Amino acid sequence: LERTVLEGKCLVVPPMAPEMAAKIEAARRADARRKELTRKAERYWRVGKTLPVEFSAEFPVGGTADKATDTGINVLIDQAHQTQFAVIWGLNGLIRGQGFRTCSSLATLNTVLTPGQPSRIRLPLAGMEPFAWWPTPAWNVVVTSQQDLNAQVYTEKERAALKAFVEGGGGLLVFVGRPGTAEKADGWSLNTMLADYDAKVTAESDEANGRSFAALQLGPDWQATLAGKAGKAVRAQRAFGKGRVAICESPVAFNPDDKADGAEVKAAKLKGLKDLLVWLAAGRAPVGGEGRMASAGGAGIYPELELNVGGIVVYYADNQPPATLKCIRENIPLAAQKVLEWLPTKQFEEPYALVICAGGGGGWAINGRPKASAVIEYEPLAILSVFGHEFAHTMSGPRNDRGELAGFSPHGNQGESHAGWFQGKINALFNPADRERSNRNCNSILDLERQKGSRLDLATEDETEAGRAKWGNGPGWTKEWWVFQKLDDRFGPTWYPRWYWVRCTRWADEPGRRETWDEMVEDMSIAVGEDLFPFYRKIGTSLKKERLERIEFQGKMLELPVCPLEDGPAGNVCLDPIGDYTKPLQPRSGG
Repeated sequence: LERTVLEGKCLVVPPMAPEMAAKIEAARRADARRKELTRKAERYWRVGKTLPVEFSAEFPVGGTADKATDTGINVLIDQAHQTQFAVIWGLNGLIRGQGFRTCSSLATLNTVLTPGQPSRIRLPLAGMEPFAWWPTPAWNVVVTSQQDLNAQVYTEKERAALKAFVEGGGGLLVFVGRPGTAEKADGWSLNTMLADYDAKVTAESDEANGRSFAALQLGPDWQATLAGKAGKAVRAQRAFGKGRVAICESPVAFNPDDKADGAEVKAAKLKGLKDLLVWLAAGRAPVGGEGRMASAGGAGIYPELELNVGGIVVYYADNQPPATLKCIRENIPLAAQKVLEWLPTKQFEEPYALVICAGGGGGWAINGRPKASAVIEYEPLAILSVFGHEFAHTMSGPRNDRGELAGFSPHGNQGESHAGWFQGKINALFNPADRERSNRNCNSILDLERQKGSRLDLATEDETEAGRAKWGNGPGWTKEWWVFQKLDDRFGPTWYPRWYWVRCTRWADEPGRRETWDEMVEDMSIAVGEDLFPFYRKIGTSLKKERLERIEFQGKMLELPVCPLEDGPAGNVCLDPIGDYTKPLQPRSGG
């Protein structure tokens, strides 16, 4: 090809239309603002603060409704009176699949029934899910349910807000359970709420569709829509002011069973659910609009109250029982203080969230940043136990003289055995009965080993596939706790933070060091000033060394006598304060 020189005019960029230039500049400014907001958001959540509403205004929440199926009807799935997986991940999805916009809520009803009032959500933002305030939308229907009679109550504020919502044209769908006895029915918070609409769930029952359900006691304005064999109403509905109310025996009534239901039955159940919600929403026009709904982290709206204790932020609703509120506001800060005293730790780099949900027993992990645990519980001791465990997971212990962490133990510096150890101490701190036995009842490992006729090998069977096949899940942690308890018995609780300090100091020049089991036992031996290899081998741990007579630490050669610990039962949990973990330890008298 012949080469030619281009004329200068060929390199001149044609002038850009003003409209295009304006669009490019607007995009540049928007991108710069989003980057600045993202940096600002990280500064907020790293200290446990909920982001202001301006963030959720800039970053879209959820997706828009499907125009082909959208009813324009907003449905609030109340979970502040019993949080149930079958509702959050079951019924919620069924309702959304019928063309409704749904948002589950762990906050009290009075805080989410005022359109525009801020609600706490998790905002998907540049790989993070920080907590943020979000203008609460208007609702057409509220769905609430409670089967646990001891779960969080419907407070007077909530009942007043719910009643005003229905009278103003809102719909209310209530799923109920069986109270069991007349006395329990009379004391049930859900019945107190239903009394506002002249209805009650009784201790009587009737059979419908092959199952037994609680019978309803209804005022004259109610219409029974499903009765049992004995003619007792188990499902009903009524008008109330400008709105409508329905009581249903169970979400199961609308949940297609993939194994038992044929195509026609499934379709009928879903149609019944849609028809009921459309009927309930008829008191006011559908909200309409884009229909964006919060749903990150397993829920939509999170509890409205909070307690920041440094490493953990606790979110909770105002309808907790008095004992639970006292636990959250008084005992959790005390528990955090005690764990920090037992294991001094530098200020946390990222907070951990503990979300207290309604009901008893259960929960789920939320792994987006910041990490969180949703705890379904109302018993104070259970909440404190979970708190102690999760709080310890955030604690890395003392650092070296450089202010750095260094070295990684084979079972994890902040793993399950570490968290469970301090969880046990918190259990004992608030429950006197737990002080009368070893931490986490760790002596139980001795009975299990006798039954199995062998020793659990921590070096090869702790949290390994082979170990779980032989021992099941958990015994490895129990044996580690038993070792920790034996060391508490002999040296007091200072040995534990000293162990963490020794590891950070020893590997200061190699902070990423992944220790072998032998190296970890060396750290522990340095920490207590006695050779722990004979003890670990005695209890069945596979180690390369048999004896650690001497080892250099901080430029000094340490002479280590054999630790005389025996392999029998450990003593009771130790809640004593620690001493100076940078100084050598002395065995306790009789330890």
